[in-house]
Amino acid sequence: MKLHYALLVAILVWNSGCQGTPKTVESQAPESVAGISLIYENLGEDTVGIPRSVVLLGENGGAIVLDTLSLNLEKIEKEKYAAMGIPADAIDACGGWYAGGGDYFYVIKRNGNAVVYRGYLDEEQTDDGYHWSEIKTE
Repeated sequence: MKLHYALLVAILVWNSGCQGTPKTVESQAPESVAGISLIYENLGEDTVGIPRSVVLLGENGGAIVLDTLSLNLEKIEKEKYAAMGIPADAIDACGGWYAGGGDYFYVIKRNGNAVVYRGYLDEEQTDDGYHWSEIKTE
C-alpha cells in the first residue's frame, strides 16, 4: 500500500515539474521542518463540477494520503493561526471551503514525530471553532 502512495507522490512531483504545458493541477510547495510537511494537490473538478483535492503528510522522504476532499485546498498563513486555533509552532497548515463546509489540517512535531490535526467548519454549526482533533496517520 505504501508503494501506491510513493507512486502517487512521484507522479504529483513529476507533474508539478513539467514546464511548457498547461496545468490543471494546483500544488502547494510545502513548509518543511525536519522532513515534515503537509502536501496538497488541487486536482480540478469532477464530472459534475465539484472540486477535488488530496492532502498528504510528507515525512522522512515518504508520504501518506490523509484524505481526498471535495474542495480546493490552500495554504493557511501563520498570521491566521491564532484566529483559527492552530498552535503558533505548527509546521504547516492548509484548508478549504466548498458548499457550506470546510476541512482544515495542521501538523506539529511532538516527541520527534509528526502529529496531524484535522478540523472542520459547517455553515449551520451552532458553536464556534474548528473542532480540531488528532488524526491517525498510519
